[in-house]
Amino acid sequence: MIIKRFTAKSAAEALSLARQELGEDAVILHTRRVPEGNPFAIPAGMVELTVGLPEKEDSQSLFSPHPSDSAGQPSPREIAELRRELESLRETIRRLATSSLKPRSSSSLASALLARGLDPQLLHEVATDVGEDNPEVSRWVGGLASRIPTSGGIGSRQLGPYVVVLIGPTGVGKTTTLAKLAAQKKIFEEKRVAFITADTYRIAAIEQLRTFADIADIPIEVVYTPAEAQAALRRFRYLDYIFVDTAGRSQRNEDHLADLRTLISALEPDEVHLVLSLTSRPELLDEVVERFSCVSITHFLFTKLDESGDWLPIANLCWRHKKPVSYITNGQCVPEDILLADARQIAENIIGQEP
Repeated sequence: MIIKRFTAKSAAEALSLARQELGEDAVILHTRRVPEGNPFAIPAGMVELTVGLPEKEDSQSLFSPHPSDSAGQPSPREIAELRRELESLRETIRRLATSSLKPRSSSSLASALLARGLDPQLLHEVATDVGEDNPEVSRWVGGLASRIPTSGGIGSRQLGPYVVVLIGPTGVGKTTTLAKLAAQKKIFEEKRVAFITADTYRIAAIEQLRTFADIADIPIEVVYTPAEAQAALRRFRYLDYIFVDTAGRSQRNEDHLADLRTLISALEPDEVHLVLSLTSRPELLDEVVERFSCVSITHFLFTKLDESGDWLPIANLCWRHKKPVSYITNGQCVPEDILLADARQIAENIIGQEP
């Protein structure tokens, strides 16, 4: 892959320069605002894009065993999907390499899963489904995967903006995750997107989202009341997606949860994703879900997989609460460190064996 950096006053201008030189197949690998005092004397505030372009020989040898003159070049979206699949594969390999689970009898496999914290009732269902005496790991993976609901990502609509709201406790990574989701829609799918932030408790959160919005050329509105949120929705009515950031709420503060309910009611969103950190204790995760259920949650979104390395809470929570998982984040980089949830991948990493 050819990798180059382009610097300009805005992300859109830098991307235009990249595509002029590398073509439409160029894929954004990383975006950042150039800081003051950088060693290359680049003016502070400029946007730096790191862009990749697969070399034709490599792409043919890997993906086109029988090339033909009529074969089309992969689109940026296809390349982006491939990058996400490769990242998913890398994560799976890492888990397989470090997993303590080895090929064993079904009883020892079940015991290991129980010891690691898999819900006993969920384990019983899987064991009954695959056969308690069946040691075939692929059957266990399939049985577990069939009980992990996933959403296939974010939905869409023909007319009007599709509104997606992220809610959750403080410190789980809502703002960074929101930026990843918006960037993927804008960059990889070329959708028109906007931000609304109601996280007015933390100035840092507003500035973080403003900075990213400026880099990515995404409009943003800061709202303080439900009425202002509705007005912002009307201003963005011509767009494809509106991503809404909310303040982190303690699941034990009833007043804060009541405020959140009022905001959600005013927004009338298409999707409400409860953001949960995989570094949290299992019992705390269940408490958060129970308390935030006063809001109409449509999806779970899990963060900080790179810190915890544990996929098991995903299966437990989605099965217990009958909610699909949409995405899993595995790092701080925007937009790449986020995985589209895949039930089989989750099950493989929990069981720790190849299918």
